[in-house]
Amino acid sequence: MGDFEIHADHLFGLRDALYRAAIAVRELDQNRRFDVETKGDNTPLTTADLAANSILRDELTRLDPNAAWLSEENEDDPALRLERERVWIVDPIDGTREFVDGTGEYSVSVGMSVGGAPDLGGVALPGENLLIVGGRGVGLRIWSYDAAGNFSEQPGALSQAGADIDSADRPESEAALRKARILVSKSETKRGAYADVAQDLNFVPAGSIARKMALCAIGRADLVISLYPKSEWDICGGAALLRCQAGAALIELESGLPHIFNQREPRTIGLAGGPAGLVRAFSDYRAAKALPLRHSYD
Repeated sequence: MGDFEIHADHLFGLRDALYRAAIAVRELDQNRRFDVETKGDNTPLTTADLAANSILRDELTRLDPNAAWLSEENEDDPALRLERERVWIVDPIDGTREFVDGTGEYSVSVGMSVGGAPDLGGVALPGENLLIVGGRGVGLRIWSYDAAGNFSEQPGALSQAGADIDSADRPESEAALRKARILVSKSETKRGAYADVAQDLNFVPAGSIARKMALCAIGRADLVISLYPKSEWDICGGAALLRCQAGAALIELESGLPHIFNQREPRTIGLAGGPAGLVRAFSDYRAAKALPLRHSYD
């Protein structure tokens, strides 16, 4: 971890950076004045993504100019970032398809990896005028905001479904899992990833993995899962928020271990995040049901 310490000033600096990006994105969402092109991986790129990326890079490099940079919308330089202890890991718009479709279920996500751990992060939900920011040792804070720059701090409710299942009592764990509100990807649901077990659990399809992780971190859902690969920029901000909650866990489903960020190949295969008991229960459930993990979207 070196000598780097996270302070409350980092939370406010990150909040303000996310706010500026979120306001710019929301304005383009509301007036629908943006251009769309298709990237090489067949995903959309909009002028809103690029605007948010520019704002975030300016703001975050001022907040910590010694941190390396990894963003979905910039060419990666692994040689540079792998030698740095700290890396800003950024998705200017997570859920660009939802942004293009006008559903409001998208987010702006920023995380900082310190020695491979997501120690600082934040997720803005422009469609909901909500900002969630948290960091190691300084906790998690939630703000609503308006276009004039007024912030109102909101209380956070911890998820309760997994609170009492840290024992080895497997039937109790399975019962809690069946009661849990589990956020899953809309696209994964459309691909039939959960079709065989749709009657077993309370799956709630929603847009943007960063948004889902943030909602889980503030207690508006009990568990977030994915059976498909995610890039580090998709999940670093949300991972930092989940780490702020006592008793929470976030694992890669393929390895069963927490993801170490700032990898040469910056992605995970499957994830489950939420109260540790629920995460273990879902991991056991997936294995028992032989739900396959996908290594690509092809």
